[in-house]
Amino acid sequence: SCVTDSSDQSIHTYLEQKDFQSFKEGVVRLLLPRLVSVDEQEETSGRTSLHMACMYGYLNIAKLLLAKGADPNMTDSDQATALHLAAEEGHFRVARLLVTKGADVNRVNGSNYSALHFAALRGCTGICRLLLNHGANPNFTTNQKWTPMHLAALKGSMDDGSWTPLHLACNKGAFPSTLQLIAKHADVNAQNNSKDTPLHLAVQAGSAPIVKALLMNGVEKHAINSRGQTALALAQQQQNNEDIVQLLNTENVKNVMTDKYIRMEVKEEEKEEKSIDFPVLIPCLSILLLPPLL
Repeated sequence: SCVTDSSDQSIHTYLEQKDFQSFKEGVVRLLLPRLVSVDEQEETSGRTSLHMACMYGYLNIAKLLLAKGADPNMTDSDQATALHLAAEEGHFRVARLLVTKGADVNRVNGSNYSALHFAALRGCTGICRLLLNHGANPNFTTNQKWTPMHLAALKGSMDDGSWTPLHLACNKGAFPSTLQLIAKHADVNAQNNSKDTPLHLAVQAGSAPIVKALLMNGVEKHAINSRGQTALALAQQQQNNEDIVQLLNTENVKNVMTDKYIRMEVKEEEKEEKSIDFPVLIPCLSILLLPPLL
């Protein structure tokens, strides 16, 4: 039905409609001239019309509101800006618009999440690059001491081959990265498109320390990849893998303690102290590690 009483309805109402196909840009054009303030906030959430448009990815509506003078840095009841919401929902074009209109890329919400944190958590490489190129700080930490890179790794963002950060760390023999990712509860049994687990890749890399770390943290050593190989079968096919074969043949790997090995359990107090090193490269993480483009 048509809205005849503007006091009962607002742009917020239309932006919150779940039937996106029925949403009409013309309605907003009609209501805009009648607004007392384009930055009027919804009573409970504290969100403005710009917040709502950016959260749902309505680029043209966001343009209209900004042209009317909407403040891109207004915060809602959670101290979130429109840029936070656009990044959280993965709306690249909306995020780009906000940045060009003066949105603060380093503004944090009530939990100390920046837009870069949200983009990294979602695995949005394009938004990460956009924010970094406009001065976003990749070292900001949340209230839980998470950096954007931690969140990208924690989410287990995958590349086109379904490789998680842990797959890539193991494949490169990056032992510190492996410990960090295990500490952040990375899935040690995740399989890529070839059904390889991180253990398969650690064996291929010839890294006995990583193999032991995985075995000590719940990896399924009998998992079979698409080539019909277990990690042990793979190790037996390679040369100079005696240490790895011994580990894979041992029931209680904790008892395999020689001068070559250190204890590899990830202690609770160490979880926040280690940092992910550079060999962990997935699209989102690699963007966070590279310097911004000039």
